Amino acid sequence: MRESTRQCAARDRRNTSKNAGSSAGGGSRSVSESRAIEQALQAVAKIEGKGRQTPGMADLTDVAEALAEAGEKEKAEEILEQALRVAEAIDCAWERAGWVAEIARVFAKAGREETAETIFDRAWQVADGIEDAVDRCSALQQVANTLLEAGEAEKALAALERALTASAQIEEAYWRSVELSDIAELLAEVGKFEQALQVLKEAAQVAERIEDAQDRVRALFDAAKVAARLGEKERAKEMVMHALQVAERVEDAQERAKALKKVVEALTRLGDFEQALRVVERIEDVYWQVEGLVAIATALIEAEQKARNHC
Repeated sequence: MRESTRQCAARDRRNTSKNAGSSAGGGSRSVSESRAIEQALQAVAKIEGKGRQTPGMADLTDVAEALAEAGEKEKAEEILEQALRVAEAIDCAWERAGWVAEIARVFAKAGREETAETIFDRAWQVADGIEDAVDRCSALQQVANTLLEAGEAEKALAALERALTASAQIEEAYWRSVELSDIAELLAEVGKFEQALQVLKEAAQVAERIEDAQDRVRALFDAAKVAARLGEKERAKEMVMHALQVAERVEDAQERAKALKKVVEALTRLGDFEQALRVVERIEDVYWQVEGLVAIATALIEAEQKARNHC
């Protein structure tokens, strides 16, 4: 997710877990490594029951994954059982589903595939039982993403199909467009590229129905980002240029300037610096014009450095 706030948080959570896991090597451990593991175990033992649901989850899953990669699978499983109890006490259902799925992924990494499958099913049930369509769609995507990371592409695709069903029940055009963009990106990751493009096209079409100009611009940017990630740069540029037309119609001068600056940033990401410079000249607010120029300059410097590195 756009990324949506929910998807960003989920991705940050997963990246944190990956980084923690990669720091623990296999084989024999030094005294300092063993001491670190013991200290970690003592720390996580204090988490449960202290009402630190989400922060505590990050601590528990990070340590469990590090232990699994260090060969301490029994200790990892013990912590994961504790993490599962904490996760199931989380009030927010879409967040609970995401964490339960993450625990299942780490269980699989610790060699407990059957347990992981059971817990993945539990995460799916939590996500699919959420009443609010936006939250249900987002939760199913979290489960799908985690299944994909666990190598369960077929199950991930099934979860995405359920997310698509949920997206059709979202009444607010902005959130429906945003969720569709997210689903499109995940569909591409499971190898369903053509379907991803169709869903992305639908996201752009739904964005056209958004009444608020600022929300329409944001939704178009989300779709354009996904299009660019899928290698569809021409389609991404079309969306950005359409967002430009919408941005120029924003009545509030400050908000219009901010929207135009976002157009500048999107164009620089696509490598169209000439168009970005033309747009930045249309920004009337000096502050946001300078911000746009800085974005162009930074992107040009990065592009030049990449070119040099390839030489």
